[in-house]
Amino acid sequence: MTRYVYSFIALICLLVSSAQAQDHEGIGSSRANFVKSRYSAGGHGIEIYAEPGVNVAGLLSGLDLAKTASSQAIADRVNAKRKQLYPHDEIVLSIGPAEKAVSGEKAGLVRSIYWWNNTNCSSCYWYAQYTSTTATMFIDAIEYGSYDIYDKVGTNGAWIFRYNLDAGNAAGRYTVGSNQLRGFKGAAAGVASQADIVIFFFK
Repeated sequence: MTRYVYSFIALICLLVSSAQAQDHEGIGSSRANFVKSRYSAGGHGIEIYAEPGVNVAGLLSGLDLAKTASSQAIADRVNAKRKQLYPHDEIVLSIGPAEKAVSGEKAGLVRSIYWWNNTNCSSCYWYAQYTSTTATMFIDAIEYGSYDIYDKVGTNGAWIFRYNLDAGNAAGRYTVGSNQLRGFKGAAAGVASQADIVIFFFK
């Protein structure tokens, strides 16, 4: 009996921890094996999330880390290396604002996120949220499965269901308003799913 009580308490703690995590800026998902690496590249702070077997340094080998570059240029070079080295792995590239003016940079960028091969089990989810006035998301190349798409506004805002998206389709979503926490969430709709996702947050 005691064992079941402890298991129940552990489950409640996990659910509370997950809910609290979704009230703060950042990226999250059901995956427990992602490793987050932080770098400075092109005058930006960047984060890469990937499984332990991915050589993150190899993804950055096409970049001159000391030379300034726009977030799009960084994403393009990392994506080129990703296609060459790990075309089927789930990899997330998160790029922060430039530390100083960079030619070709998107004005007021807070965070740009490139989530390649976003893969979910039949009951899994992902989300990204940052404080911003404008947030945009585009889901492309749904290889298989079905996604339920949600968005939210505000630190204590609830995730609101917007639509379901099946394999072979693509769609976008955006929110605009005052400067506060904004986010997008996708959940596999009862079947495993995979897609590429791009998200931008602006001041």
